[in-house]
Amino acid sequence: MKLSNVQFMIFNLFLIIGGSSLSISNMMMQNHPHIAFLIPILILPIILLFSFLKPINLKLIFNNIILKSLLLFYLMISSYILIINYLKITNNYFYNLTPPLIILIIILLLTIYISTYGIKNIIFVGTFVGFVTFILYFLSIFNFDNYDFNLISKIDFKLNNPFNLLSYMFIYLDILILPLFVKVKSKSKNYILIYILSCLINCILILINYLYFDSNFFISSSFPYISKFLTTTNNILFEHLDIVYLIIVTLFIVFKLSINIEILRILLKIKKTSSKQLLVPIILLLFIYLSSFLRISIKILNTIMFISSCLIMSFILLNKLIEKRSYEKRIT
Repeated sequence: MKLSNVQFMIFNLFLIIGGSSLSISNMMMQNHPHIAFLIPILILPIILLFSFLKPINLKLIFNNIILKSLLLFYLMISSYILIINYLKITNNYFYNLTPPLIILIIILLLTIYISTYGIKNIIFVGTFVGFVTFILYFLSIFNFDNYDFNLISKIDFKLNNPFNLLSYMFIYLDILILPLFVKVKSKSKNYILIYILSCLINCILILINYLYFDSNFFISSSFPYISKFLTTTNNILFEHLDIVYLIIVTLFIVFKLSINIEILRILLKIKKTSSKQLLVPIILLLFIYLSSFLRISIKILNTIMFISSCLIMSFILLNKLIEKRSYEKRIT
């Protein structure tokens, strides 16, 4: 069955919004507590610029050790970031008595199994899951009776730590890698639409927190983005909306890690029947285990996210430069 542009766009929206909800939205609200809901709009021009530079030649990546290394390191680090955030959230708010390592092992085993079905099939199923997730998400959180719009008038429109804006790029630019590994006609205008929609949706989802709390509240909160789920109820669907959030981020991380593991397997040229495909999950498991002995502060996490964003931006820019040089050699 052929993958359509609509399916591809819905799935990419699912990846961006899921990744934002799990990781960068919390960081935006911690780094820029007074105007976090405007950050997606501020970084949108840079994201749109990269949408015209998307990689298109997988063979080029296999033939260039630098490009291949950049992509490998990026996928490992970005996966690490998502796992760390997921484990911190589940351990702090949902499964306090369950060892994070047990949760991680369950997630990794599930993602290994799903990855064996291939990226195309993952996207087919993920499109439906993403669509249902969007409906569930928006029906749950929009409760206008509890909003206090007067809180917006108290917001201080001052941008702190502008350098951190680059740290959030990887969640958006990540989807530019996917077309390399699945046949789909992805045009720049499709990515422009995806990025505009995802930035607007993320702005709204972050803004909702500002209709419940004063912005100063987010400075001391470990995961401020989750606040709206913990303080409101919706008798239409769920009594406790934190369960909705848990379902959403769990579905996201399962599908995202499945794709990352499959891409890493392809890049490393490991056969699906080989036991070597367990190498990547084992490395991730080892990294997470070792980091459990360290205190991963906001500053450290910002640095790791910044490195991840730099890796994927460097990969895209270098790839485009090599593509251009290869084209010039062919026509001369």
